[in-house]
Amino acid sequence: MKKLVCLLLTVLMLIGVTACSGSDSQPQVEVKEWTREGFFSDENGNLVSIFKSDNEEEYPGWYVGCMVDEDMYGWYIPQEGNSLHGDIVPDYMDGHYVVTVSEEGEDGILFEVEGGKTYHLKLTEIEEASIAVNINTEGLGQFTAVSDAEDAFIAEEPVSSMILSLYEPAVYTLTAVSVEGAEDWTFVKWTKNGEDYSTEAEITVEFEESADFVAVFE
Repeated sequence: MKKLVCLLLTVLMLIGVTACSGSDSQPQVEVKEWTREGFFSDENGNLVSIFKSDNEEEYPGWYVGCMVDEDMYGWYIPQEGNSLHGDIVPDYMDGHYVVTVSEEGEDGILFEVEGGKTYHLKLTEIEEASIAVNINTEGLGQFTAVSDAEDAFIAEEPVSSMILSLYEPAVYTLTAVSVEGAEDWTFVKWTKNGEDYSTEAEITVEFEESADFVAVFE
């Protein structure tokens, strides 16, 4: 009789353990490869760009750039689950701008800023510009880019990188500025397409053709 009771208790315990194990298990969520790529905008003129990194060793993940409200940032972040998630403030800049980007609808995205707003954007085609100007820095420094051209995209606050897509020539004033806390770095010169252009920190340039400008700091 004792053996029978022990056997029944063992069976009941096994059933209980099996039931508990089943209740704790979570369904597996299928992780899909991220495919939303290109430019996404909304009716308020907010713009987010998403492109796969072409240098996975140095910059793994996806490049996510945004121009939303007064914020303008862009950097590489990884895919986490079925979303892109991370800080899109570049490593060489102070501050944080953590975002989560998820698929929405057939071709849209949900762009969520940690501690901030949420934006609903749809895939959009950007008219191909006839003039593409890349402005960057070498070393620890920044620059501003200001223009009086109608609907010009400007950077009144210092940035370290900027891409201008122009449909007609425009005049810009570029000003190289030092980074706070990096007094050891000094502006040396501007280069254009790899060639020395000017040793003046402030230059006024008419962008009539595609070019690469770099503010060099040493």
